[in-house]
Amino acid sequence: MFWGMQSVWAQSPQYDGTRITIQFKNGSAESLIKEIERQSGLMFSYDSRLLMDLKSLSYKAKNKKLSEVLVDLSKLFNLDFVLIENQMVIKTKVIKTDEKPESKQNFYTISGTIKDEQTGESLIGANVAIAHTPYGTISNNYGFFSIRLPEGTYQVNISYLGFETITQSIELKQNTVLKPNLKTQTLSAEVVEVVVDQNKERIQTASSAQVRLTSKDLERFPEFSGEVGLIKTLETIPGIQTLGDGSSFFFVRGGRKDQNLILLDEAPIYNPSHLFGFYSVINPEIAKEIKTYKADLPVQHGDRLSSLTTIMTRDGHMNQFGMTGMINPFIYRISVETPIVKNRVSAFVSFRHSNFEWLFKRAMPNMNIFFYDINLKLKYKINENNYLYYSFYFGKDQISNQNENQTGFGIYWSNFASTLRWNHIFNSRLFSNTTFYASAYEYQLDVSERNEIQWSSFIKNITLKTGLTYFWRPNHRTNFGYELNLHSFNPGNINTDQVAQVPYKQSLQAVLYLSHQIEWGTHWRVDAGLRASLWANSGPTTLYHFDENYNVSDTTIINQTGFYQSFFNADPRLSFQYLASSDASFKLSYSMYHQYIHLISNSAGPFTSLDVWLPSDQNIKPQRAQMWSLGHIRNLNRGRLELSGELYYKIMHNQIEYADHANMLLNPLVEGELRFGTTQTYGFEVMMRKHQGRLNGWLSYTYSRVWNQFKDLNQGFDFDAYYDRPHHFSVYLNYKLSARWHLSANWTYASGLLVSSPVGYYTYSGQTIPVYGQRNNERLPAYHRMDVSVNWQLNRRDKRFKHMIAFSIYNLYNRKNMVQMQHNKVEDDQGRYIIPSSVYDQEQMVSTQTYVLGILPSLSYKFQF
Repeated sequence: MFWGMQSVWAQSPQYDGTRITIQFKNGSAESLIKEIERQSGLMFSYDSRLLMDLKSLSYKAKNKKLSEVLVDLSKLFNLDFVLIENQMVIKTKVIKTDEKPESKQNFYTISGTIKDEQTGESLIGANVAIAHTPYGTISNNYGFFSIRLPEGTYQVNISYLGFETITQSIELKQNTVLKPNLKTQTLSAEVVEVVVDQNKERIQTASSAQVRLTSKDLERFPEFSGEVGLIKTLETIPGIQTLGDGSSFFFVRGGRKDQNLILLDEAPIYNPSHLFGFYSVINPEIAKEIKTYKADLPVQHGDRLSSLTTIMTRDGHMNQFGMTGMINPFIYRISVETPIVKNRVSAFVSFRHSNFEWLFKRAMPNMNIFFYDINLKLKYKINENNYLYYSFYFGKDQISNQNENQTGFGIYWSNFASTLRWNHIFNSRLFSNTTFYASAYEYQLDVSERNEIQWSSFIKNITLKTGLTYFWRPNHRTNFGYELNLHSFNPGNINTDQVAQVPYKQSLQAVLYLSHQIEWGTHWRVDAGLRASLWANSGPTTLYHFDENYNVSDTTIINQTGFYQSFFNADPRLSFQYLASSDASFKLSYSMYHQYIHLISNSAGPFTSLDVWLPSDQNIKPQRAQMWSLGHIRNLNRGRLELSGELYYKIMHNQIEYADHANMLLNPLVEGELRFGTTQTYGFEVMMRKHQGRLNGWLSYTYSRVWNQFKDLNQGFDFDAYYDRPHHFSVYLNYKLSARWHLSANWTYASGLLVSSPVGYYTYSGQTIPVYGQRNNERLPAYHRMDVSVNWQLNRRDKRFKHMIAFSIYNLYNRKNMVQMQHNKVEDDQGRYIIPSSVYDQEQMVSTQTYVLGILPSLSYKFQF
């Protein structure tokens, strides 16, 4: 749409008086544009390929009007300059005689679902760009996109990293539905240019508080005994820290271990680990995309204070049968995908099982340690506007030791998730997703010699929700929907009448949410949202009321199934993004969150935690957080490098700590052992990432502090949280040595955890008694570890059957990272540290340190066809 420079400036008088003075010699067109951009304050938008061949240019102007300068450049470049919404768009010359003023034009929608041509999988986050205009969008979690434009002729470029770009010319005179199927492609010079454009789109749509990983990212990561775990991958991301080796706990921006929401195909996973955190419940072969939010969480997902991680699983091949597998001395897995009805119904199933028996069976024949999990995904294409998805996950862990008399011990835990989703496209502007899911986590402990008495706990929920997206225009989009949740809690009970029972709990939650995204001009984007939630507890149950000294003051027995207590909260989300240029943006956000379910555990150790979940009630108020963040993201070296950084501050109310010597197990009055206060945290994160090329990866650094304020603890003085680790540094590198050899390495460093250690001892009746002072008064040694791996492709990559060998070393230099310090052990005559059964005539207590793993090599064989 080129109406001539005079009509352009008639619409935008704020630029009419701008004067340019420039003397430019033997430079590129892009450099010349940036200088004019600097002097005028007007932002230019263009496809870098348009200016690629315009080099060794010279231009001179002295106190010249900007409109006159642009007329000169239009002739010099042989390109058109079009002002669209206060942004100067550079495009190829198009001569049209039937052009209408924008105010009188009709608007139509271009929409479609982007898929992998070979497998039929939908592509999440694919880039849709309208060439030579500032307009563009990305596909959603189901590959769907929609963009509304004025009537006219457009060139639509659809791209995705690792795939060929599709370019279509469209005469937009009515709503148009595209069916783009992208072909995989090896990296070439042309692909690099596409990557540059994708990076520019990421600058406009992404945030430094969001991290996106694909299955290919996981495949290249150094393995632990045959697998890449979700938690061990996340610990390389700035702002995310783990407790240490052998733990599934992770902490995001000063939040606690229960403040992280993990969704597998939209269903929550309450314990994301196998074998105490050494393995992840997320099988790397099933993941299509993993996205983690550390701030500015979407309003459609909520009820956690610190982070959201969404895992979308693979749909299964729509066109042909495929199989992948892996075998390792410690674990094996196999996955199958196949069309049931070609191009209409597909299935994906994966099974994984541990293989530890050879490690201990000879020395401990009664020992039984294993885990397994099963994933299933079905996709049914009803028609172009309706899709059904069914997902199923079940995983179980067992650690037990039983002899022939059935005496011994046992620990068992399991995760279950099942999801049914319906995608419906009402029209080219309205998309909906309706989900029904069930989720459960159960934990069981054998507490008698013959396993006749068992302690168990669980959390279960079923949910129905619908989310809709309405695309108004290229710069307007609205998300809205509802959610209904039913929760059930067993806070830990034993199957005998000889012990008092901890009351079971039931809760119902109803949620409404609304968010709107608007782009103002060419520099600003605003996202505003509100999540309103009603939480109600129902009977039957027993309520205990406590006085100010945490003694029971009253008991209420509720025999009915009606609601007896409720909470209502409205959580606002607001963010402002400023696009400084096509390669840099800034983002400021404020969010409020509430959390209604709480993990009750006073153990910081990886092997001593019993998982108990409780809902908010008359004694446990909903946790509340307010968070402010300021982030910057920038492309460097023509998009080959991405630099991001973010400052944040968060304050969290109604946080949970525990009384000294709290009795947490089989205690109906467990809520009287809880103490409530405030936690504050602040920090700075920076990350440099290289997305493509033979050498890629990232390096990151985080500085953060976390401290608590509890009037009933630490004599009312502030104290640091035990997971306060000021410094965290990580490096991950992946290098393609050749077509068949890949090398990768990961190194991570973090300040040590805090522990409460004695400040002195005294002797009473022959016993040595430790005296404790301030909470968390001593810091353990720093944690650091390096992992490396080598992948060798055994045959050519163009063969349908591919197989490879992966060799990895966990903890390359055998660092003994401490995870626990104890003061309840003494040294015997042989120099061993033991728990004393009698303390008479013993020497002074000796502090003992526990570490989990040293160096651990691993060799895996993988295949695919």
